Amino acid sequence: MEESLGIAYYKGIPPLREYTPVGMTLFCNGNFVFSDLFGIWILIFVIFSSMALIVGHRGSAGHAPENTLLSFRTAIDLGCPVVECDVHLSRDGKIVVIHDKTVDRTTNGSGEVSDMTLEEIKQLRIDCHFDRTAGVVEKSLPTNIKKGSLHSGRDDRYQQTYERVPTLQEVIDLVLGKAALQIELKGVGTPAAVLKLLTETSFAPHIIMSFKRELLTETRQLDRQAKLGLLFMQMTPDDLWDFAIDTELTSVCPHHSLVTPEMVAAAHAQALTVYAFHVNTKADGDRLLGMDVDEIGTDYPELFLS
Repeated sequence: MEESLGIAYYKGIPPLREYTPVGMTLFCNGNFVFSDLFGIWILIFVIFSSMALIVGHRGSAGHAPENTLLSFRTAIDLGCPVVECDVHLSRDGKIVVIHDKTVDRTTNGSGEVSDMTLEEIKQLRIDCHFDRTAGVVEKSLPTNIKKGSLHSGRDDRYQQTYERVPTLQEVIDLVLGKAALQIELKGVGTPAAVLKLLTETSFAPHIIMSFKRELLTETRQLDRQAKLGLLFMQMTPDDLWDFAIDTELTSVCPHHSLVTPEMVAAAHAQALTVYAFHVNTKADGDRLLGMDVDEIGTDYPELFLS
């Protein structure tokens, strides 16, 4: 791993295939890199380095409640140059950052996101616990601590606290100037809403991704310049390369278990990057680097940034 002047990569990927300096930012292999006043120095550094970009999955989901501002702050503090978030639309058309179509799993509420207004969603709590001894927030209690003890005062080490479901605007405000943002489209209506917000805020995301092809197709129809990536989880689609060409994808994004040297070579032959996700062990990371994967998404960025 190399960490210098705002860059945080994991060593092992062959030199970049293409780059484009844009003002004081730098894009290499389709990746956003911070450059500040040393842009030229960093350009030289990237050209002659072998790296893979590390992406904080749902922020830093291994350490903080996923898709919360706390999770994104944690990822940035760990040195992630890119963080990933998921988006749905509320009933009143606001873009909220949450993975599931319901709020049941991650909050103290229940119901579908699309059936709730932003005001209703903002009233929900995402519980976590502050460890007074370590000075950090834990997304769950150690197994030997009973939740009831927090309310009865029998355990002084852990203080119950909570986060709220953020909006995409809040996440953009948080990461601006600190990290790039990877946006995963989850719900109906998100392509137009997200592109509208990005235009209004003049914010350029690292990439827009989705498992849902129809959302990527809609995004491409609305924006010919958007950088898009197709996520897939259980098997490699037979028509992957046809869809990549037709939709003008920037990246193919398989679950790490699906990545093969042949897949990576085929992607690179078509100037596509390969983003492997759910990479939560060092062994898996090393295996992927041996296959020249370009980007690694992980719940535990410190595995690759230390």
